[in-house]
Amino acid sequence: MPAWRWDRIVLGIHTSDSASGGWVDLWCNRRRQAFSNGTTRFTGRTWNTYNDPKWGVYDRDTPEHAATNRIDAPKVGTTYDDVVR
Repeated sequence: MPAWRWDRIVLGIHTSDSASGGWVDLWCNRRRQAFSNGTTRFTGRTWNTYNDPKWGVYDRDTPEHAATNRIDAPKVGTTYDDVVR
């Protein structure tokens, strides 16, 4: 994605500590994305011991790797339609 362009990212997450109980779906700019294995849903464990979601830029604390993460109007919902409006 080019710098200074706004993109809409939607994550669908069903949390589970089971090796096959959780899943993640990903959309970018209203287009469902496929993972490297060709599927559109990652299935697996989505947390280890507790559910503590975080958002941000990680490991970018040196000047040569500086990054800025801007988030505008985050939403939480139970369906895709809840968050894309």
